[in-house]
Amino acid sequence: MHKNIFKIIEMTEAFAREISCWKYEGQYSVYSFDGDEEEFLQLMNGLHLPVVFRNSKELAGFIAVGPAGQVKNKKSARIYADESFTDFALGLRPDLCGQGRGYGDYLLKACISFLKDEFPDDGLRLTVASDNLRAKRVYERNGFKTVFEFKKFTDTPDGRKLIKYEIMQL
Repeated sequence: MHKNIFKIIEMTEAFAREISCWKYEGQYSVYSFDGDEEEFLQLMNGLHLPVVFRNSKELAGFIAVGPAGQVKNKKSARIYADESFTDFALGLRPDLCGQGRGYGDYLLKACISFLKDEFPDDGLRLTVASDNLRAKRVYERNGFKTVFEFKKFTDTPDGRKLIKYEIMQL
């Protein structure tokens, strides 16, 4: 097995400030950050951890764990109530996305390994926008299966939109 190029470390103020300014292009702009103090404070809440390149400590992504990895509404709350799963979300640095170098797979595998070490008895669960086909392919390739779908109004750079989400489990 190939050793993962990423590792997960403790959040620092510098990493949180950097992540809080990430901007994604096109259909992925919904994942962009505003760089405001509220987002910075959320990144510093103890539920977000930076993912760095193993050899250089250069920031490559982040993982959000527990409630920080959930997209809640009345319907999804029933699924999230099952505490035999650890919820998480992840983000890859914008300039590393879509390059075909496998960064998404490496990021997901680093997150899975970390979470399995931290919560060995739990299944893993993540939520993805249904139209984020690039991310869904990575998740499916790594064994995640869709178990629930729901819609939620979400603030986007283009205003408030009804977005379809899928909850996937491993």
